[in-house]
Amino acid sequence: MKIIFNSLHKIDIENNLVEFMPHSSDKNDLDGYVMELVTNILSGSDRKGYHFRSDSTEVRTLLTEILDNNKTDEKHYDTLSQKISKRLLTMEKSSQAKVDKLGIEILKGVLVVSLIEFDDKTSKIIISKADHNDFIDSITFRRTSGLPIRKKIYKAFISEFNDKRELTRTSVYDTNSVFSVYWWRDFLELTEVYTDEHNTETAFAVLNSRILAPLKTSSKADYINLWNTTVHYFRTKKEFALEDYIDNVIKEYRPFNDKIDINDIEKKRGNYLKRANLIVDFRLYPIC
Repeated sequence: MKIIFNSLHKIDIENNLVEFMPHSSDKNDLDGYVMELVTNILSGSDRKGYHFRSDSTEVRTLLTEILDNNKTDEKHYDTLSQKISKRLLTMEKSSQAKVDKLGIEILKGVLVVSLIEFDDKTSKIIISKADHNDFIDSITFRRTSGLPIRKKIYKAFISEFNDKRELTRTSVYDTNSVFSVYWWRDFLELTEVYTDEHNTETAFAVLNSRILAPLKTSSKADYINLWNTTVHYFRTKKEFALEDYIDNVIKEYRPFNDKIDINDIEKKRGNYLKRANLIVDFRLYPIC
């Protein structure tokens, strides 16, 4: 793994400014910092799959320009990175205006744009937002600023290219439990890729809220039994098909409570499931 270039820009919402941060004389420290940062991102479990809305969006176009750039032209790399940074500034200002009333403040930081090549001729462009803090230098006792060693990053975008420079995968990393919408939707202009794990979790949640949970008040025994049957379905089936679930779990169920009308549940709640934003056919992801 070889770093072709790193470019850093401080994003200053308060002063509406993108500030280029020149590399220090000790480039090894920065490369080491970024290398560890990249390793953490690529090995992280908090990555989610996305794809670009279009090949002509601003960031997507700039990624191609970065790949096509002459590797010795560091100035142009910085120019392209600055364009990405200015876009982030614009999106963060817009997002900040929306959340001001809620007392939420977007954390300040430095945008790090890195191009990395691997031995198999594949490459990755990583756009990451690292924390940026002021601190007192322990030698000069003067106020200075820099990148933290421990908490390196809280947002990142990874674009992966094959040896023909074709985009093969895009993913987003975010240390927030809820991924920041402005980061992936507004700044990067991405749309979510729904994985089998996501579809499985979503389907089970919808079935629980619309089919199972309403039975709790009328018949706890039926709720528990139908819950177990649903869990068994998710564990033993390789694929989920909504019609198959309704036919083999709902329609075939015989309630303990005679007042429960399975036909009514199948019609009313089955129709809801068909209208819900639920992918009706997908491979099931193993659940506990």
